[in-house]
Amino acid sequence: QTCLHYNLFLSLAFLALEGAVLLHKARVYETNIFGRVLTPLAFAVWACAEVFRLWFGHVGNLQEKLPQISVFFLLSVFPQLPCLLYFIFLQEYWLPFELVAGVTMITMIVLELVTSYFAVRALIRKQTTNFYIRLGSEENPAW
Repeated sequence: QTCLHYNLFLSLAFLALEGAVLLHKARVYETNIFGRVLTPLAFAVWACAEVFRLWFGHVGNLQEKLPQISVFFLLSVFPQLPCLLYFIFLQEYWLPFELVAGVTMITMIVLELVTSYFAVRALIRKQTTNFYIRLGSEENPAW
């Protein structure tokens, strides 16, 4: 939960600053058609997916809902990681800010993936135990 909280603020800062950097690069640098189309598209996909990813992460973690945590996990792997890897390594022109911010975002996502993996395992164990407890109490009702 703490990682998600800090990632919310980091994502807002990344959204604002990376958006400004992309506008600056669109005005200053002449890029090929690939860069003019793919870079804004990757940024839009990242921004839209990030909103849902953080929401599913918060809801799934606070309410201990396995489907929401699973969606959070999948949205972290795709499209978030590929978009961030594109921002770091595949752009024609990149600024030092993009490298630092991208590596920071990837570090946060990998940390969240590891912690969400263990949270999903613990949640599955807990729900499985509750299922067997309920199953046993239904077979032998204590009247």
